[in-house]
Amino acid sequence: MSPRYLLCALALCSFGCTAQVDPDPSSSPPAQTPAPENASDHNASAHNASAQPDNARPGDNAQPPTDPSAPNNPSDPEEPVDPIEPEEPTDPLTPSDPDVEGVGEDCQVDQDEGICLETSDCASPGVATPGHCPGPAQVQCCTVPEPDEPTDPVDPEDPKDPIEPPPAGQGCASVTAPSSGSWSVEHDGRTRQFEVHIPAGYSPGTPAPVVLDFHGRNSSASQQILISGMQSLADDKGFIAVHPSGYLNTWNAGLCCGSAQAAGIDDVGFVNALLDKLEQDACVDTKRVFATGLSNGGFISHRLGCELSDRIAAIAPVAGTLLSSSCNPTRGVSVMHIHGTADAIVPYGGFVGFVSVEDSIDAWRAANACTTGPTQVYQNGDVRCEQWSGCRDGAAVQLCTVDGGGHQWPGGFGIPGLGHKSDDIDASAAMWDFFTAHPMP
Repeated sequence: MSPRYLLCALALCSFGCTAQVDPDPSSSPPAQTPAPENASDHNASAHNASAQPDNARPGDNAQPPTDPSAPNNPSDPEEPVDPIEPEEPTDPLTPSDPDVEGVGEDCQVDQDEGICLETSDCASPGVATPGHCPGPAQVQCCTVPEPDEPTDPVDPEDPKDPIEPPPAGQGCASVTAPSSGSWSVEHDGRTRQFEVHIPAGYSPGTPAPVVLDFHGRNSSASQQILISGMQSLADDKGFIAVHPSGYLNTWNAGLCCGSAQAAGIDDVGFVNALLDKLEQDACVDTKRVFATGLSNGGFISHRLGCELSDRIAAIAPVAGTLLSSSCNPTRGVSVMHIHGTADAIVPYGGFVGFVSVEDSIDAWRAANACTTGPTQVYQNGDVRCEQWSGCRDGAAVQLCTVDGGGHQWPGGFGIPGLGHKSDDIDASAAMWDFFTAHPMP
């Protein structure tokens, strides 16, 4: 059976159904239209593609000028050496004069020895006096620094230093890079899996941001990797991409969904354990951990923003609304929500038991105490983004609406049968820009 036939067959399966696929590729499966009344049992198997898978300055090592009249063998007792002829004026800017103090601002300084050096800016350095040249140029001099004065303006040991290194997990002590691939962690008596992609430019000991990308209901981590293209973006931008696997391919997002919700799976606890494992084995920038996802994956992203705000800096759900029964983050959490107006699986206007996109944005504006907006921040073709600001802890709330857009990841891999996919915005690239602007305060 061809991969394209399988994609179409799975995508056409109605919301909440189980696809029956004829093994004969020559036969055509009957088309089924997702029914809104069954939307609470989202079959995200339509997310159905296979995974693919101290700088030296000029003159720093300069030696004092050699007197050409000096003998070749200064140790010869029959001919005492006189390094400075009386007739030749002594250059006042020599290493033997530690008290030289001049007027220039751009002097050359030997920071290792703490002495001033001659400069080429003076037309005749051999006859210069401190601060003056016989020609039109000014000699560049300086005050000799005290021996105990640090020459590096950025002292990493000084707590007053304005440049602080990013906060790091314990994995930053490792001198080797962790491996990309399938990782696991034990949580609540179950072995939970997640795919980790270490970017090509990863440097052991240098904290890297993290993006958690959650698949939709009845989809998988490998399919979400294809849909969002997050691993390629990770290589380009230098973050660690993580694609967790849900319990029986579902996530407990509060009011939804499927097996995970029915079994009361603690997916917030699972993500907490996942981050513990990741910080143990990789060098993680703990102030730049972000969450996104499609559909059911968008639902769980909202929940993580509400309940794990001490570890998740910002979220960017796609085609998934806020389904937590309550949302009380301990700080301001930045949110970028992307949704199509013609989404038949998670309707833009909401449906019974599910809040609308507008209600989700209002809830986040209230939780973040935003006071300003909306202001249009993006417009291209069928995509318009508006943002609310003046929120606590510097957070922002942004809504990107795709006019006529279906249950899709804009700019990503199109899911057959789930409506229009816009390419007027690259959702993955746009949310990364949003994430970088909104780290943990």
